[in-house]
Order: sequence, then structure tokens, then C-alpha cells
Amino acid sequence: VYPDGSMTPELNEIPVGKKLHVSFPEGSFSMKKFFQATLHATHLVLLGAGTGITPLIRLMLEALKNEVKTLFVLFNRTEDDIPWKAELDAVVVTHPKLFRVSHVLSNPSSLWKNFKGHIRRDLLEELLPPIFPIMGEDSEVLPFIAICGPNPFTKLGLSLLEEMGCSSENIFAFTG
Repeated sequence: VYPDGSMTPELNEIPVGKKLHVSFPEGSFSMKKFFQATLHATHLVLLGAGTGITPLIRLMLEALKNEVKTLFVLFNRTEDDIPWKAELDAVVVTHPKLFRVSHVLSNPSSLWKNFKGHIRRDLLEELLPPIFPIMGEDSEVLPFIAICGPNPFTKLGLSLLEEMGCSSENIFAFTG
């Protein structure tokens, strides 16, 4: 149970044995609108935290099918919390020119040599440089950004992206 999660605290309150009706994980998200919004996008940036990876995987697969360069940044607590790490690493090997994944851990072991901490502007600027010197009107690079995770993560991520000059028209946030 993620105390600040959108779903797990609610699910935890349901008595065992009670029937539950479940829909697809997209919520208000529309793949049709996604395709329209990304029609001219040259890059897709996926920012996910914890179980927020779930709807982003579908976007990643669609982007790769359409040969859109994709950067997937996953925020987790520990190495053991990284879902589908081996599978995502395999996608990097299969699509080296189209797909990149970066993991950021807030509570890494002493052996972890990659990105550490929580979502913050300097980290995003370090992770996104090939895409984000694009704020000028003359740029030929147009990213579409999707973000999903616990509400505080998503809200902070949206705020940071706005500070960095990203257009809200090019961002979709999965919110609870």
C-alpha cells in the first residue's frame, strides 16, 4: 500500500471477498487523443513512479511501434522495487536508437551507481538534455510527455516541467 497513492489506500479498505468492478487502467485517458496529440511529436518522454509504470508501458509500446524516440524515466525506492527491469533493459537492446530508460532511486544500496533522489528540476535537466534544448520556436524537436505516479510526484513533476518551459498542450498527467 502506497500511503500517498491514488489506488492502493482505497483498495486496502475493501473487505476481503467483496466484489469489485474494475475497468482498464487508462481512466480518462484516450489512446485516440494520445495519437492526435502526438501526431507531430518527435520524442516521447515517460515519467513514472512506482506503480505509475502501468499505463506508461502501453504508451511506450505504441511509440516504439510508430518509431517515436522514447525516454522512460522510472522513479522507485530501491533496486528491488524496479518493475520489469530486465524486460525494459531488453527493449533498450532491441531498439537502441529509439529507446532509452533511466532509473532513479530514492533509497538505493551503496552499490547503486546511477541516478539518486526524487524528481527535481536539476535531475530532469540532466536526464532530458537531448530533448529539452527545444523550448525555442525554431526547434525541430517536439516532445510529448506523459507522467504517472503518486499524486505528489505527478503534481511536482507537472510544476517542474512548467518551470522548464514545457507547454501543457504537450503533457498528459495520469491523475487519480
